[in-house]
Amino acid sequence: MDYKYDIFISYRHEKKVHKPWALDFVEKLKVFLVEELISTPRIFIDEEGIRTGDRWRRALEEALGYSKILIPIWSVSYFVESEWCNKECAIMYYREMMLNEERRGRAPEGGAGAEPCRLLMPVRFMDGENYPPFAKDIQQFDCEIYNRAKRLSVGETKRFRAHMFHVKQWAPQVKERLMSAPPWDERWPTREWTEAALKHWDENADKFKPKPDPSPVRLTM
Repeated sequence: MDYKYDIFISYRHEKKVHKPWALDFVEKLKVFLVEELISTPRIFIDEEGIRTGDRWRRALEEALGYSKILIPIWSVSYFVESEWCNKECAIMYYREMMLNEERRGRAPEGGAGAEPCRLLMPVRFMDGENYPPFAKDIQQFDCEIYNRAKRLSVGETKRFRAHMFHVKQWAPQVKERLMSAPPWDERWPTREWTEAALKHWDENADKFKPKPDPSPVRLTM
């Protein structure tokens, strides 16, 4: 077996703002990744929303297990209001963590070792100041200035072109991350792996839960 998908998109399925923006963003990213990869990227994105039942849960977990990287579209509500988004992020974060531990274990004593494995490429959609501690340590693709429009149309010339150019600049980084993805591991789509990832997430809740900015809010009269 091998990877089935290059990218797994994780996003909130709230219909008025998050979902239309996410779908539009993915379409823009596809345009430039085709140019970078010289092929059509294999992207898994659940457009219908989460269905009930264990069968669909396993389908999502397996799709993530067969994906090279995760692109989560982050907002505070991603972490607070979506159990599924948290699970998707937890599973890929755990894979990244375990791969890096294995690499450090194989590094020669006193040697520099291999480059860290990076499997999360977050998009900052809203309110990065209040993200969980772990998220603040991960480089994010900042799209906050484009989050007010649900779907930027060609008619919105300046904003449309600016957003397209912004995504175009990011596409080579996504390609680089895909090219450096580790070999697929048969453990990743299994229930045992998923349960271990979610257990790690739950046991380190302080690290993975959003914390409000303690700085006082100044009101102007």
